Amino acid sequence: MKNSPMLDKFLANFDYEPDGWLDSWNVLSIEDDEAGDCDDHAATTAYIVSGGWLMFWVNVCLFRMKFLRVLTGGGVTHIILKYKGRYIDNITGEWRYDHAYKPIFPWIILPPIVAWKLFLGKIVRA
Repeated sequence: MKNSPMLDKFLANFDYEPDGWLDSWNVLSIEDDEAGDCDDHAATTAYIVSGGWLMFWVNVCLFRMKFLRVLTGGGVTHIILKYKGRYIDNITGEWRYDHAYKPIFPWIILPPIVAWKLFLGKIVRA
């Protein structure tokens, strides 16, 4: 899978910044170099790869794209994106055919939860 120039720019310039008191998801602005955490990285990557909101939601609702909950080696909850049999996250920063993380329940974050987290992100960042 070849990355688009927009995705390459996002991956090259991503800066990690943890959420505050409330875990929320955001699709980050690539032009403004916004910082975010692992779920923001996954959501923004999904948005870019989808080419916009309509295909983002089609991909998420049809489980073409999956947001997966895992534990890192340090035991920290982490979100990775799975698309077309490959995984990407803010730690590796590249598409891989496997990952070294431990799945945790619930393994797949369901579309209504994705919508809720993105809604919270709009409120928290407003």
